[in-house]
Amino acid sequence: MSDNSNPNSKSNSTISIRSQSEIDVEIALGNPSEDNSSSRSSHSSDTSKQHNYLLKPGADGMKVNLPWIAITMTMELIGAQFTFAFAKTAFSAEMNAKPSLPDMLHDSIFGICDQAGNPMNDPNNLCVGGMSAFFHDIPDKLVICNLVAFFALAIYNGYRYSNWRRFVNLGAEYLFLHSILMILRCLTINVTTLPAPSPLCRGATEDTLPKDGWILTQIECNDSLYSGHCSVYTAITCFILCSYLPDFAKVFWFIFYLGCCFISCITADHYTVDVVVAIYLSFPICLWLSSKRLITIFGSGATRGCNFRWFCEFKLKCFEWANKYNY
Repeated sequence: MSDNSNPNSKSNSTISIRSQSEIDVEIALGNPSEDNSSSRSSHSSDTSKQHNYLLKPGADGMKVNLPWIAITMTMELIGAQFTFAFAKTAFSAEMNAKPSLPDMLHDSIFGICDQAGNPMNDPNNLCVGGMSAFFHDIPDKLVICNLVAFFALAIYNGYRYSNWRRFVNLGAEYLFLHSILMILRCLTINVTTLPAPSPLCRGATEDTLPKDGWILTQIECNDSLYSGHCSVYTAITCFILCSYLPDFAKVFWFIFYLGCCFISCITADHYTVDVVVAIYLSFPICLWLSSKRLITIFGSGATRGCNFRWFCEFKLKCFEWANKYNY
């Protein structure tokens, strides 16, 4: 009898794990199943919270945690001060006297204008007029575009539920993520000093830092790895992907996001590796720390990260197919 009971218990545990995976996918689709949610008693409290995420506009229980708001604002201020201080300590006039490191995108046919709109690799004299004006201060212009889009989404989220608390909580979540990414960046920009990627920084000293290229802050030249601009782009993209926006809007935004990262590379604002590391680091940190809270804040139709509806449905089909071969 004991030999027969062990396989059964193993089979039951396998089914429970499978069911919980299906629940996660269904929550991403916006239709959690009541039947599946009761299949795993140890997760009953979590699933009940997940069901509360899906509130209709008007039936809103969202509250604001004032201590958490204060903590995130303090973290953002500390992160900003740390970033400014560590960027200055990373500066090296000796390294800026050397040429920049070889970079695939800097040296490609796309590297026409630098971040100040000056010609870079431009044998055909294309970096003039409108193109030069477009690339002038482009990194910070793209940051402003991303922040405006995030602000619009936060306002709409509060309007959708007629609850300003959802707007405030979304802002606090951004401050939390951005401060974490800034503090982590303070270490990487100081442990190894590289020649500045930008042509604007060739031969720069502390008294001759470039005046063009950015409009929000001063270019410090050697604070390159990893890209703070791309961290902002990535954090806001995670908010977009976790929201209830339709899939076509998310795909459009993701293409825009990749374009922002690409422009950071081709204008020599950063080495390509700075941008790649920012993407590799920022995506998992943002989704790991905030995806569940974002589902709560966004409410009905929100998804866990990059769970496009078609992809979630594909995963459900895979679960159904794999379940036929349980033994």
